[in-house]
Amino acid sequence: MAQMDTGSVDLVFADPPFNLGKLYGPHFSDAMAEEEYVRWSREWIRRGARLLSPGGAFFLYNIPRWNTLNGAYMTELGLSFRHWIAIDIKFGLPIQGRPQVARAWGPSLVGGHQHQQGCSTARAGPGRVLAASRSAAC
Repeated sequence: MAQMDTGSVDLVFADPPFNLGKLYGPHFSDAMAEEEYVRWSREWIRRGARLLSPGGAFFLYNIPRWNTLNGAYMTELGLSFRHWIAIDIKFGLPIQGRPQVARAWGPSLVGGHQHQQGCSTARAGPGRVLAASRSAAC
């Protein structure tokens, strides 16, 4: 990301570990102290926000505990809150050693630079993947 040009992407999608103690292997800890996790998150959010083009969107999938903090930080960086999307997860989150729930949901925070009319569109329907595009006029 560091080598990419500022304002060079239209869409950033992030689905980071939720800091719930899930085992990812020896190279990553999903059980950081809160301060460390927030600092780590702010670093990659800042890097992603720098890459956004005017009208670009930043989709951040995380749990409410972290996305409330992440959303405030994104605002500090000059991004505008656009949407909060709730996602229904059929079988819950598979975390070893934790009880499984029948259903769970996860929010996706969507922010971005001010929308330039006619430049970016994002559409999704029930059971569909979000598709984002940018017109040649931008």
